[in-house]
Amino acid sequence: MASLIDQEQFTLISTTSHEAPKFNDSPFGDYGAHSNGTRIATPVALSTSLRARYPNLTLAITQIAQCNLLGFASAGLASAALDAREALTLPFYIPPARKLNGERGFLASQIIFAKYAYRWEEHDFVIYIAEGWKEGTFGLPLYACILCEPTGQETAASASASAEALIMAASKWSLELHGEVWVFDQMFWSKNKLLWEEIQKASWEDVILNEDMKQALQDDVEGFYDERDNYEKFQIPWKGKTISIKAMVHTLTNRPKPVATLYVKSLGPYNPEYSIRVIFQKARATAPCLLIFEDVDSIITPQTRSYFLNEVDGLEDNGGILMLGSTNHLELLDPGISRRPSRFDRKYLFPLPSLSERTQYCEYWRGKLASNPEIEFPHPLCEAIAKITDAFSFAYMKEAFVASLLALVVRKGNRGGSLQERGSGGGDLDDLPLWKEIQKQVKNLRRELDMGNGEGTGFMMDSVCLPVR
Repeated sequence: MASLIDQEQFTLISTTSHEAPKFNDSPFGDYGAHSNGTRIATPVALSTSLRARYPNLTLAITQIAQCNLLGFASAGLASAALDAREALTLPFYIPPARKLNGERGFLASQIIFAKYAYRWEEHDFVIYIAEGWKEGTFGLPLYACILCEPTGQETAASASASAEALIMAASKWSLELHGEVWVFDQMFWSKNKLLWEEIQKASWEDVILNEDMKQALQDDVEGFYDERDNYEKFQIPWKGKTISIKAMVHTLTNRPKPVATLYVKSLGPYNPEYSIRVIFQKARATAPCLLIFEDVDSIITPQTRSYFLNEVDGLEDNGGILMLGSTNHLELLDPGISRRPSRFDRKYLFPLPSLSERTQYCEYWRGKLASNPEIEFPHPLCEAIAKITDAFSFAYMKEAFVASLLALVVRKGNRGGSLQERGSGGGDLDDLPLWKEIQKQVKNLRRELDMGNGEGTGFMMDSVCLPVR
């Protein structure tokens, strides 16, 4: 009977068997053998190998995602010395966050397998970190295997108090924010340092708003965190809903006991209910915290409405979570969310800026440009610009300024490095290059508004922020 190879129309390359590559007798060798063929759960393989080679040491295994031992050491809280003899790392380039600042980026290393001599609070450990696989996990997690000498009544087969204390300390540190903001985007939480740095530039002095409303915003949010005892005394659930802006986040991060900020950009393209669940789990674990939903109308859709409300109003404890939602399209929100009593403690509507507020905004730009000797920006110009920008939001006013300054820069380049059309100094605004350009840009933007795009419809608001329960 013809063989299967004869029956099928395939070309036989070879029938010679190949032996699997041999690895040296070490945990690294065992990891290589484990990775060379069909894998079982990596924690099991690592445990078997390490217990065989370190029979007198205790062993604890955890995941780096929850217990960042290397980050903990990099922060100066422990020391970690790599043993290059048992290491496999892949270098990769991380581009600069802001190339315009002259930053060059840097090289980092992806750990596949590594061994470290680790020291923390007078305790010495041998730590193996390995990329692994375990059925039911997403991606390839990094496992940390912590070996140490037994102490007291401990044995190699028992748990180690020093290893558990290290895991507790490093895990607690990993969950804390260190000059960062938690950002949820595309189904995952990550720490964002750049956003935190931008927030530090904001202050209430920069916010152009009716003073009573500005003070009310500060009192609402600050009071939420200051009055916890009174909330409990009067049996008021310690849950909050109010507006926030960068200045408010800045204020909260600079309190004697800083309040963590969790910022939700999107739910991601798959399983939005899962994302909502993960968001609220993180908020409950981080509380007290400020939980911000940007463009809440895109998050609370007919598909997610029921699940979102169950997380907010369900049986689980949301104490200490101050939730904020922002939208430019209040009409897109389900009325059961935007209008239902008790679902919102506060709702602030930000109308288009008044003449006085537009004048203040122009003064803000005047201050920014004060150090530039080539830009003539006298005080009367602020009121003149404010008068021609009726029905403009601050966003449209910013566009008018930016576009005008850009046009002046281009003109300066075309004329050999100077703005030749300087004012006469006689107080006539019509002689000022900035005023001439601002009028052109406002005219163009006004045309957009008249066509019904943006705030010019009379119904669009510059910003509408709702505190979401």
